[in-house]
Amino acid sequence: MIISIVLSRFAQGGDGYLLDGFPRTLQQAERFDAALASNGRRIDAVLSVVVPDEQIVERILGRRSCTNCGAVYHVQFSPPQQADVCDACGGALSDRSDDTRDVLVQRLNAFHEQTEPLVNYYKARGVLHKIDGARDIDDVFADFCRVIDQVAGVHS
Repeated sequence: MIISIVLSRFAQGGDGYLLDGFPRTLQQAERFDAALASNGRRIDAVLSVVVPDEQIVERILGRRSCTNCGAVYHVQFSPPQQADVCDACGGALSDRSDDTRDVLVQRLNAFHEQTEPLVNYYKARGVLHKIDGARDIDDVFADFCRVIDQVAGVHS
């Protein structure tokens, strides 16, 4: 169903598309590539943001969001001016109840189990670009732009 939805969007035209988190499994990737090929299309690039698991856990465990307006904070990287109080509206900040170390480790294990075959699949096709996501967000974004420009044939 997802492949049909994506292909119908492609049929509406456009110069390119950026898909986030799709395909998620090797089977989806193979079916998606076959569907694209039957429509004269192909995937030009796959960007894989690589971050060590412990850093992912730290980032997620430090997230806080306002229960009133939804503003997002991080206890280390973007803390509110007053602990547990939203700068924007004064609402209470909270974390997600399912964001525990044990749950995150389980989610990361499942992610790696599903993702590793995809990484190998796209690497074998020569379209995989790994980006170091453990750096400053501006550097990560610059790498995204560089890869997209390179694939699109843009010279800077």
